[in-house]
Amino acid sequence: MLNLAQAVKYSIEIHDLKTELDHIPVKVREVEAELKEIQEKYQTKKTEFDKISGEKQELERQIKEDAGLMQKKEDRLNSIKTQKEYQAVVSEITTAKTVNREREIKITQLGASVEEFSKDLEPLETRLRSLEEQLGKEKSEISGVLSDIEKKIQALENQLNERLTALPADVREKYHRIERQKQPPAALIIGGTCQACFMAIPPQMFIEIQKGHEVHSCPTCHRLLYLGLED
Repeated sequence: MLNLAQAVKYSIEIHDLKTELDHIPVKVREVEAELKEIQEKYQTKKTEFDKISGEKQELERQIKEDAGLMQKKEDRLNSIKTQKEYQAVVSEITTAKTVNREREIKITQLGASVEEFSKDLEPLETRLRSLEEQLGKEKSEISGVLSDIEKKIQALENQLNERLTALPADVREKYHRIERQKQPPAALIIGGTCQACFMAIPPQMFIEIQKGHEVHSCPTCHRLLYLGLED
């Protein structure tokens, strides 16, 4: 009977520690979830920012390149001999200038978009750094706690197994069967009442339990029963 009582005690302690263990990483998971969300928002905006910036830079490169070509054509004007060729070069220069003006308008529009995206990215970058720092801190803080709890659980499981091994095989088998369905698998009796379901134990069964010759199950909740000190 003592082995059963101690087995239940260890089982409850293990269950409580595992529950605590499950709740400790909650903050880490919350930070990770927010970090992932911010990373996705940041990446979406950064991709669009890079696209617009790249388009703006390409237009600026084209303007610079065409400006150089126009300068060369303008330098050629004085050396051109025929009116036809002169008009053709002037037409090319005019067209190039028109294209560049259109590019400049587009660059201005893209510049406004780049500035807008930069303003959107800045707080996201700040939040990302903050969350990454917070996540590292949370993980560092809980690593030691997790390790301590896991060691306690391991020690209790060793003690639990010792107590279960000391029980008769049929009681041990019942204990494991009930354990798969409900916790704890055994219940204390106080004043002839099961402390798991708070139902009275039949008087004859209570007498037999007091004799300590065999382990009985509660007729109501079916947990194995063991006595309290006052019984």
